[in-house]
Amino acid sequence: MTVIPFALVRLSGGQRKRVSIAVELLADPKLFFLDEPTSGLDPGLDKEMMQLLRELANQGRTIVLVTHATSNIEVCDRIAFMGRGGQLCYFGPPQEAMDFFEMPSQDLKYFSDIYIKLDQGKTPAQVEENVISLGLMVSAFVDNETEANNSLTLILLPQIILSGVLFKLEGLASKLSWLTISRWSVGAYGTLANVNAMVPQQTPIPGFEPPPLPFEPTAVYESTMENLSFNWGILCLHTIVYLAIALWNQKRKDIF
Repeated sequence: MTVIPFALVRLSGGQRKRVSIAVELLADPKLFFLDEPTSGLDPGLDKEMMQLLRELANQGRTIVLVTHATSNIEVCDRIAFMGRGGQLCYFGPPQEAMDFFEMPSQDLKYFSDIYIKLDQGKTPAQVEENVISLGLMVSAFVDNETEANNSLTLILLPQIILSGVLFKLEGLASKLSWLTISRWSVGAYGTLANVNAMVPQQTPIPGFEPPPLPFEPTAVYESTMENLSFNWGILCLHTIVYLAIALWNQKRKDIF
């Protein structure tokens, strides 16, 4: 029997991240989801990791990553900035974000200042009013905090499913979505952000079929004042209905 000596090698943080990506590449995936792939890395390893992901994207793979590091953001095709409450603040090429957020220069060294600007933003009052009115209606029908917490799932699941974000709503689902706040909130946000204009152009890659579009333009996000007013009008109607139901049920409790 021959004994082959071996040595255990301690891998650095950057090496471990590259190894984990290499292991996933064995299955030849076409889609990568990465959460903070450059966290804990020094500037040099950060750049190497982003260049590696850029090379994988150039090979026809789709790379979706969450990161707070912006020093090498220029290698990304498109970025999405999320604000407070999970609101989409920007989606598009990194360089165009400088004009969108009115940075003092096109130099990407000011890119991190966008975080400061986002922290200064506020949640639209219309959405806050709808959430508060829905919460008041729920509180009017429950007797204690435990019952309120138990009802959250029954309330939130339809809001998520019928928002129209996860999948296209058709038939009965499209009609039921009119009863949810999320459907009209998403419609108003999409109209303000002009989501239809964010549909990326397909870039032909030699030897590969063009990837499917992430979503198609829809009349729900049509960027017109009429569409925006319609969404806001339905949200106001929801607010009135929820407050009326809460007031009626509270008065009924007071009487009986």
